Amino acid sequence: MCVLHVIPPLLGLTAGPATPSRRADIDSLAARAAAAMRDGFAHVEQGWLSGDELVESRETMVRVLADIPQAGDDLDSIQTDLLEPAFRAQLADAAALPFGNLLVQLDELRGGLARHSSRSLLGGGGFHLMRYPPGAKFMRHRDEEPAMSEPRRNSISFLLYLTPDDWSAADGGSLVVYDASAAPRELPPTAGSLVIYDSTIEHEVQATRRERHLISGRFRESDADWSRRRQEEAEARRGSIR
Repeated sequence: MCVLHVIPPLLGLTAGPATPSRRADIDSLAARAAAAMRDGFAHVEQGWLSGDELVESRETMVRVLADIPQAGDDLDSIQTDLLEPAFRAQLADAAALPFGNLLVQLDELRGGLARHSSRSLLGGGGFHLMRYPPGAKFMRHRDEEPAMSEPRRNSISFLLYLTPDDWSAADGGSLVVYDASAAPRELPPTAGSLVIYDSTIEHEVQATRRERHLISGRFRESDADWSRRRQEEAEARRGSIR
């Protein structure tokens, strides 16, 4: 794995404001995801990216990874600052950002999730470009460990799958989430699907049998807001079972 704080510009989707209908769709998605998280579940939105947007995102991913020397035969996880407004403002040609339209929509999604989940989400967040070669998997883990403490905490995680359209169960690579369901849920990496979940939910990735790509991201809270919210949620749960 490697960390990349500067991505070459002029590589991908041009940035533009989300249309009113798309903003409404994103707000509706944020409401559904927030409701699922309140109940302890991960939310899956099938086909969140489709058509030209999905094709262009795949092509951008391949071009960006091709320009990174570290990309090889192992699992690649490239950390970028593309969700950080300050970083994007520094680029000479902000209209030619990699994943430009997608970043605009993720900004809208962050705002919607903050409203509907009552979380004080900070601007920006983590934005990882990931490539799974055949045989790659990821062990069971959390994106935020409650026992640890740091100034900014991962609050809400998302996975956006850029897998081929003909992906099947035989190709593997399913996400296994250990949420409030009675048993672990296996979620296949369907092309264009978006998975949103609380960053403390445990999950793992089963071995993939074909190369595939995805974007993994985090929206964050300050430690003070994160800790206060967690305490309030725990008190509410205790009160509901009295």
